Amino acid sequence: LHALIIGIDRYASPIVDNLRGAGADADAIDEYLRRDLHVPRRQIVNLRNEEATRNAIVDQLQALVTRDTIRKDDPILIYFSGQSGRIVLPGGQEKVSVLVPTDAQPTQSEGEDSRLLVTGFLGVLLCEIAASKGNNITVIIDASHSGSSTNQLGYMQEAIHGSHVLLAACRRDEVARESSNGGGVFTEALLSTLRNISVHKTTYRDLIDFIAFIPEQRPHCEGYYRDRTLFNGRIWSKPRHSVYRVQNDDGKYFLDVGSIHGVAAASLFALYRSPHGFTSCERSLATMVAKTVTATRTDLSVEADSAASAPGLDVSSSFAVRTFDAVSDKPLRLRILPSPRALATMTERTDPWTLPELIGWNLVNDDHAPSDFVVQFIEDRIQCSFGDEPFKTLGVQQLQVFHTLSLMSRDLLPVLRSASHFLRCLHRSAPDSDAFSRRIGVSFHELANAGEQWNVGDALRDGSSSRPRKAWATIGDDMNRGGVVNINADSEKVYGVTISNDSRVPFHVRAFYFDCSDLAIVQCLQSPLYDARHEPMLPAEGELQIGHGGTDSEQPLKFSLRPDQSFSVGFLKLFVSTYWADLPDIEQYSPFETSNYHPSPPGSRAARWGNPELRFSSHRQDARQDPERSNAASRLRGGVFDATRPHLKDIWCAITVAIVQSRSGANSTMEVGSPQSLTIGIV
Repeated sequence: LHALIIGIDRYASPIVDNLRGAGADADAIDEYLRRDLHVPRRQIVNLRNEEATRNAIVDQLQALVTRDTIRKDDPILIYFSGQSGRIVLPGGQEKVSVLVPTDAQPTQSEGEDSRLLVTGFLGVLLCEIAASKGNNITVIIDASHSGSSTNQLGYMQEAIHGSHVLLAACRRDEVARESSNGGGVFTEALLSTLRNISVHKTTYRDLIDFIAFIPEQRPHCEGYYRDRTLFNGRIWSKPRHSVYRVQNDDGKYFLDVGSIHGVAAASLFALYRSPHGFTSCERSLATMVAKTVTATRTDLSVEADSAASAPGLDVSSSFAVRTFDAVSDKPLRLRILPSPRALATMTERTDPWTLPELIGWNLVNDDHAPSDFVVQFIEDRIQCSFGDEPFKTLGVQQLQVFHTLSLMSRDLLPVLRSASHFLRCLHRSAPDSDAFSRRIGVSFHELANAGEQWNVGDALRDGSSSRPRKAWATIGDDMNRGGVVNINADSEKVYGVTISNDSRVPFHVRAFYFDCSDLAIVQCLQSPLYDARHEPMLPAEGELQIGHGGTDSEQPLKFSLRPDQSFSVGFLKLFVSTYWADLPDIEQYSPFETSNYHPSPPGSRAARWGNPELRFSSHRQDARQDPERSNAASRLRGGVFDATRPHLKDIWCAITVAIVQSRSGANSTMEVGSPQSLTIGIV
């Protein structure tokens, strides 16, 4: 994504009122792009106040036409916050909208340069950009009279309308307003909504519908492609808070989420009338508590205090948002060196623990007490490290995150939020699943090229002529030694993973790679064909293979470290369940903006399992075929079936494998212990 952001508070003309928060709005958009969407700084151009002259704005718009780093159909965002107006052009009869650059002189007489930016001319420039770079262009204008502002040339109306999508703060006859803190009401509401939706799943029209009601101001979107997903689906994000619809089963309220999603007995949920009630700061209707939790279902009851304060509440038509609770959500332990006072000084707060990013963290003061995460202030930088868990079984003492930070709270707080999510998902485990997890095996092998093979099945599916594909065969012993795989990151070797099922029941599998170097969590086993309506990926008494080259797009796994990195630890975590469970909330980008936004050199992303659509193949083990296995519920060991019911128990297990990468001959300061020290099984 490439962005041009314009924010103007100060104007040269004495008849143009200065604003209070247009620059802050532009800064907030800039921060959202970098922190939430991980857009690199070099792909964002900011024009503030005196920089935002008419010539500068036009020059930057024209630069988008020729910029080599922008490829065809790359998303482009243009944002403007400032003064605007409506004028009658010389020789014209109807008023047209204009944006007011910082050097505008609205009082100039006819024939003189007023330096105003007529939005019809802006529409022409957008057509030029679209002709060169494609129409994946989003224009956001937080200014008065912004409705239809880019589409006011009748003879070019169709071309302009198809060149971009406009998100306007208000209609053409309305005024955009500032909030009590000076920022634009529209921009504040827009960012609040964006941070609580999945960008790649939301259309422009839906985004406007989700924005909270703004009195005397009606935001709207325009353009032929307003029903397209934001940025045409090329930018991925996830909401900070998951919203669930409350279900009603004969008077019993429940949610279609469970322990595999991190819910536990006594977890609390706030109820809202609409799915975006939490986003719009709507007052919650009541609080519900989780009573009975299975793998994919949670039975709820209204808290006594909430029931008393909201008699006659229709829970079945509401939406639930999970809230942090110290009882069901075990706090994480944070150590700050050299002193906790450093955090208060940096955040300029006497009590920084009230910040949203620090909810769920407990400060560790005892030097001998274990910790989950360590923040150390070293001169002008901040170094973050993992504490004792989950690395003590590896013999690693305080594994450092690869990136360091500047001494700014806006850099550290997102890292702490991401670290909390990283550790909670990594530690998520299933209760009473030992017998279940013993039926699942994970092997890790080096692969060798076994020549080419013909795949007639693919030809029958896609109608193409069959063609040979490279085949891979496992060589050597299983590298998974007690839950630890040691990789020489300097070698050109490639690898494959095999997940085996030693039971007579097929299972659904979700797999994620937790990269301790940058706190990223990447889904590494995904297929749109597998959901609640389809067969499980892991067959009964069969195998599921990753990276073994079953199709053209399936490539073996290749590992590598960053150029100046000598050691890395990551975890492959499998979620294995009897029923399908969608887990969209686990994945996360790295909070370090330069870490994983750009495509890496060939092979390097595979080192971090970075392909979110990695394909797989599965097959049953012929030696164990049993024609009676479909009727074998009562004979299955491990308790997967309930003998009193004809259907499967709703259970799951988590299996974790540590992947340790190091360079050959590297003198690492961290010593990896015995490979047998980490047991495969429940985290």
